[in-house]
Amino acid sequence: MGGIISIDELSIDALKAMRDMVANALLDMVSKKANKSRSELIVRDILPLTDLGFNTEEWSNQTAQSSGAWTKDWSHELDEDQGAAFYGVAIQDETCDLIFVRFKLGATGATTKAIYSLQRLIKEGQEESDKKQTGFFPEPVYYGGKETPYVDYYARGSVSQYAAHVVLIGLFCEPKGENVS
Repeated sequence: MGGIISIDELSIDALKAMRDMVANALLDMVSKKANKSRSELIVRDILPLTDLGFNTEEWSNQTAQSSGAWTKDWSHELDEDQGAAFYGVAIQDETCDLIFVRFKLGATGATTKAIYSLQRLIKEGQEESDKKQTGFFPEPVYYGGKETPYVDYYARGSVSQYAAHVVLIGLFCEPKGENVS
């Protein structure tokens, strides 16, 4: 598993191909786990409140983060006919003290699926238009059918609840009609 790939290293065609690949793999996984045909399912962008149990539909840290430590931010059990895939991150703040993201599995995060450094994306002190704080994972992180995604961050400084706006770029798969027809 390699490091995060900055958006400025990828073409538009590469980004579209990546999204299509993730969507197809997610559809295949949920179709098999839920015993549903692909035509019965829909893939869409992840909604933080609707899909992951956040307090709002805004991407922000759900818990205060301790300096120099891994701190759980959120976990949420998926329904048996749902799936989620995370394949990138976008840092929306001018400065960001969250420097690693770790994807784990289970209510207690017993198994680590992936860890990615956010540091190479954090370009503090640049003009807003010059910042490219979006990156993509070399390997997507998939969860499906009754699995519990568990995400924690490592912070270099204390971060108050809701103060960091780190978007986890991903897709969500569910049966048609639950949220989208």
